[in-house]
Amino acid sequence: MRAAVIGLGRVGYEFCEDKKREQPASHVACYNQLGVDALAVVDVDVNKLPPAMASINSVPSKRAYMNVAEMMLEFRPHIVSVCTPTSTHRDVVLEVVKHESVKAILLEKPIAQSLKEADEIIDACGKKHIRLWVNYARRWDPVYVKWFGDRASEPSGEIKAIIGHHHGPLLRTGTHMLDLFNWITKDSPISVQAFGTPRENYVTGYDVIGNLDYNISGCVSYASRDNDVEAVLYSGESKSYLLFEVDIFFEKGRLRITDNGGTTEVFRSWPSDRYTGLEELVEELGLMSTSFNHALGGIPYKNPLLNAINQTLHLGQGFAHHGCSGLEARETLHVALALHYSAMNNNMRVRLQDVPRDYAVRSQ
Repeated sequence: MRAAVIGLGRVGYEFCEDKKREQPASHVACYNQLGVDALAVVDVDVNKLPPAMASINSVPSKRAYMNVAEMMLEFRPHIVSVCTPTSTHRDVVLEVVKHESVKAILLEKPIAQSLKEADEIIDACGKKHIRLWVNYARRWDPVYVKWFGDRASEPSGEIKAIIGHHHGPLLRTGTHMLDLFNWITKDSPISVQAFGTPRENYVTGYDVIGNLDYNISGCVSYASRDNDVEAVLYSGESKSYLLFEVDIFFEKGRLRITDNGGTTEVFRSWPSDRYTGLEELVEELGLMSTSFNHALGGIPYKNPLLNAINQTLHLGQGFAHHGCSGLEARETLHVALALHYSAMNNNMRVRLQDVPRDYAVRSQ
């Protein structure tokens, strides 16, 4: 198997230099650990190529390039990781799919800046029968897969409400939570409404065409045949600490995943000892606490990015795949764009169908 990583920024390569992170933490490091037959790295910044190449020590053949088209013609990879800025996703993917060697693309989130660009990416991959996955990492994280992959272990009853907290701008980091909302509910989002004031645009320091990627909070409404669900995203002002946690309320229970995925708490509804005829939530103590380095319910923790790349490499060979498809990533982008559109229009309620296909938000 021949692989290529296009873009050697943080998740492309640089995270492997973070000694505190669960390793391998970058696309280059994952391919190196998995031992593909050949690996190419591409970046327009020549200074990024030598350290990335030096880190590859388990691959028989490796090459470095500064040009995507040249790499594709010479190297002919089977799987390509696209880790470039969002504004380049469409052009990079459209170049990659021209080449018959490609069987799968793992694209960093969000899929694109607009629905129009997302549709071009999805259509191009579909016409060439290329598998497209977008790296919303929690879909490959055993902590989340346990609860939302097969739905076998969740607290009883229908989901009634979801509250998610995260830090950072809407498209760059907030779409992680929005994708989780979509995955949890298994229903299509219908409408959204932003609240509060957009804070701190992320893209600064150079001229930007189009809307900026603000920190935005909002509510997403889902509707199914039997149940309506409201999911609330809290972002607001940027925080100095990492925060990603979700609180899910069921008809007969509650599930909280906190500590940036490190701790899970399960509550069940039981007859109250304090109020006659009422029930209260009681925590199932000692059952679900975990850390990044321990097991969760018999499932050993494994680096989500390593899972994503390993499963993409071996898709169809007995590996379950919970990853985010191109169409699912488009739906996540659709929700994010609708929230942004709402925030830019006095926090009015917006139906997803009313978001213009060319409405774009610039995100790094």
